[in-house]
Formats: sequence, C-alpha cells, structure tokens
Amino acid sequence: MNMQKLALVLALGAMSAGAFAAGDNFYVGGAIGRGAHDVADLPGASVDESDTGYKLFGGYRFSKELAVEVGYFDFGQATAKVGSLTVGKYETSAFGAGVAFTLPFADKWSGIGRLGLASVKTKGTVLGISESEDNIKVYGGLGIGYAITPQINIQGTWDFTQGEVDGESGRVDLLAVGVTFSF
Repeated sequence: MNMQKLALVLALGAMSAGAFAAGDNFYVGGAIGRGAHDVADLPGASVDESDTGYKLFGGYRFSKELAVEVGYFDFGQATAKVGSLTVGKYETSAFGAGVAFTLPFADKWSGIGRLGLASVKTKGTVLGISESEDNIKVYGGLGIGYAITPQINIQGTWDFTQGEVDGESGRVDLLAVGVTFSF
C-alpha cells in the first residue's frame, strides 16, 4: 500500500468518525513511521536497517481501559548494498490480534500498551534467491495518546515483534505517529 492510499484511508476514517458520534466502543486507526529490522550483516555490504512502515488497526473497547483489537503491520524492509548494487533485502509484515490497555494519566493524555499474537511473514532475499516464512510470534506495543476530541486520539507508538526466515531471527520495530477514530 503506497502513502497516497494510506492517506486516503485515514481521511475517509476521519470523515466517517463524525457520523458515529453516539458511542465510542469501536475504533479504527492508522499510523505511519519508521520501521527497523535487527538483521545480520552481510560481509562487505552496508546495511540500511530502517524504512518507512505503517499499521492499520481496529478494535472494540470493553471499558475505557481494556480493548481487543486486530491489525496489520508493515515494518518496511532492510536493504544490503555493495556500492549501489542491492545484494539483499529483508521484509516483514504481520497480521495480529490481541488486547490493548489504556491508562489515563492526565487530562486528555493516556498511556497505551498492546500485547497479542501475530502471524509474521518475513521474506529474505540474498543475491536474487528468496526465502519466506510465516510464523506465529508474540507482539507488543507501547505508546502515548492525546485526545483531541472524545472520538479522535493522536498517538505516538512503538510496536515490536520477531521476524524469522531460514533459521535466522531478529527483532522488528515500528516507531509511528497516527490517529484513532472512535465510533
């Protein structure tokens, strides 16, 4: 999904949020930021372990503090180059389901914690040879939110899990800023 499509999804969510002002148990959101991969170095290559990443998620709040949610995470890719020649790539994405905890700590401010399981797809390519794996991994997240209105919340978050391909595993992270719409 390119940036224009992500912006369109977020804009449509913002417009529809006002139509559902009656309640706030359901929510949808998205965030964009820096994805990072902890990958092994390739001898003789320079490795760029960060890329643009994003997440899209939705959930249901049982209370102000506890929710269940599902989400899609794209952690971007790490790229290994020798000079200007790309010799390796490592890409990770995940579909997850879990719980989200929200703890208000000041007027309009809250802390956020996430914990769940994710189907993590990792694809590694070295010198044109690709290998990919899907694994069930634990994922987590921490963040801070600010309520602009009762239905719109801006968040800064850090989400993390493990990617694994061909017996090699490493942590993947997403540091992102996004918005959540409650309805």
